Amino acid sequence: MDSIDDFLSKSPPARPRVCIVTSIFHGFGKIGGFGAMAKSLAMVLGEAGYDVVVVAPRRKGQAAVTEVAGFTVLGLSMRRLIDPRLYRRLGAQIYHSQSPNLMSAAAMLGARQARHVITCRDPRSLRDWWIEIRDATLRRKLRNLALMFFEEGPLVTWAIRRADCVAFAARFLEEKITRMYKPGKPLTFLPNIEDVPESVSEKSGRPTVCFVARLDRRKRPEMFLDLAREFPDVRFLMIGVAEDAARQQRLEELARDIPNLEAPGYVDKFDDEDFYGIYDGSWVFVNTASREAHPLTFFEAAGRGCAILSYVNPDDFASRFGYWAADEDFARGLRELLDNDNWRERGRLGHAYVREYYRHEVSAKTHLDLYADLIGRGAGR
Repeated sequence: MDSIDDFLSKSPPARPRVCIVTSIFHGFGKIGGFGAMAKSLAMVLGEAGYDVVVVAPRRKGQAAVTEVAGFTVLGLSMRRLIDPRLYRRLGAQIYHSQSPNLMSAAAMLGARQARHVITCRDPRSLRDWWIEIRDATLRRKLRNLALMFFEEGPLVTWAIRRADCVAFAARFLEEKITRMYKPGKPLTFLPNIEDVPESVSEKSGRPTVCFVARLDRRKRPEMFLDLAREFPDVRFLMIGVAEDAARQQRLEELARDIPNLEAPGYVDKFDDEDFYGIYDGSWVFVNTASREAHPLTFFEAAGRGCAILSYVNPDDFASRFGYWAADEDFARGLRELLDNDNWRERGRLGHAYVREYYRHEVSAKTHLDLYADLIGRGAGR
């Protein structure tokens, strides 16, 4: 009997159990927006007294069962993740998928009497998949082709339509989810859980611009490097690493030739005290990606008073709280934001918006109220 079976053989907990179903969980060498959100949610639920189990693909160096303060992470093979018997044995009252896929369908098939919540964080149309595959390394192109099968198809649509609650974390996604999946029920807004201070910290005395993302092709960090070259009197911070080692080496070589650019690498949101200090000191946050849903970094940056300079504009976020570089002219956008300190007012508005809807107290309560309501209704379908 392996350690997973040892865990599954334990007596059911006396307190309600929530199972977070996610293909990405922050840690074990894996980073990403909804992986970070899955971890934030697990921490909130653990603090609220739920028995929390996260099921996710097992990564290199990860144990099969990891006990974290407040919750448990099960690292599983893909074969087991899509086995309905796993979810039946877990015995959770609620299964919450952080983006739908075949794991969501397996949970629904295996735990028919439970309640099922699916948050559609990045529903991808054919055009979205085309951009994902176009703007990727060969390795990620192959991975994206496999992901299309894993995240789309009749079983995934069936799971979304059958879920007790279908949710979205960004307003513009509501119409897209309805159009793509036709869930047949009103959708629910479940905001991201973000640490937003009551007021914005004192900013750096020197104009400072930051970039926080994976340094992969779709994120187009080369455009950020070009921007740094064009503004030698501005301090630029590039935070992140590439999944491909050769690409990482190339970007590091390019960065060395830019004296006003600092590239310290990856900074962990949960384990490094310097993480929010990057946003606290920055005037402007730049996103150069060719495609996004609604990046978690938008909320992190705006919540700390940074103006947003971005090619993508979900929920009109960049156009309201910074500059929307729809024509990819980031230099013009940065000049406009720096001129007469325009970035300061845009950052103030962004902070107020994120604090109202996404701060920890508000978003955590929204999730907890939903779970209490679902458990109060009794068994699911």
